[in-house]
Amino acid sequence: MKKIKAVLVILISIAILIGGSDVKAQNSRRMCIHMKSQTLQEGHILTTEADQYFIFPEGKIISFFQQPEEYVFISNPLGEARIYHPIQNKVILESNELFTTRNNSLYFFLTNQLYDLGLKNLGLKVYDSEDDGDFLITRWQAPIHMLDQVDKIEMVHENMLPIYSSYSNTKGEIILKVYFEDFTVVQGSQIPNRITEIVFLPDGDSLIKRTDYTQIRSGDECDQAKFNFTIPANATISK
Repeated sequence: MKKIKAVLVILISIAILIGGSDVKAQNSRRMCIHMKSQTLQEGHILTTEADQYFIFPEGKIISFFQQPEEYVFISNPLGEARIYHPIQNKVILESNELFTTRNNSLYFFLTNQLYDLGLKNLGLKVYDSEDDGDFLITRWQAPIHMLDQVDKIEMVHENMLPIYSSYSNTKGEIILKVYFEDFTVVQGSQIPNRITEIVFLPDGDSLIKRTDYTQIRSGDECDQAKFNFTIPANATISK
């Protein structure tokens, strides 16, 4: 359980900075992806691994984790989450905007928001842009209510695909860098096979998270039973 809490803290810290969007996929589709994430902090590596099932336009994600321990994480755009432990037959109920599926790193790509990755819907505005050969650089200003989290964001596109973004605070210090690599086209969506996030912590340390996405499939190529997974009715509920 401690390992799961550690994973959630890492996910939330990044989600706060990256934010979310209210735009949904325009058509009904289902996709499944194998995710393996490794987070390095203070010389220790935390590995998380899961098979994730995306259901649109509902925006529902069902994640079957194998590491650091076995559990199922079910979430929706409203931030309603259920964490089911099959061995203990126990389910934890959560309701928090931080758990919304719109904070999933692939959400913007699956909904084809490649230009701004949801920044515009968060209230950020472009204040500067420039062409640098094959690269388009846009700079975004956060609204006042976000300044305690992020002030400015710089995003770099290559061939219309986002490959890098950096987040800075009101002191001009970079607090987050994100790299998107090796894109794959699935059902009309461009999906990065790797996302690397570097979080610069206030104490001068940093947290590096590398996530690889493989076995990217859609429709009948996925295990249909996983899309219909339901938590047993006799599971013990914990809030």
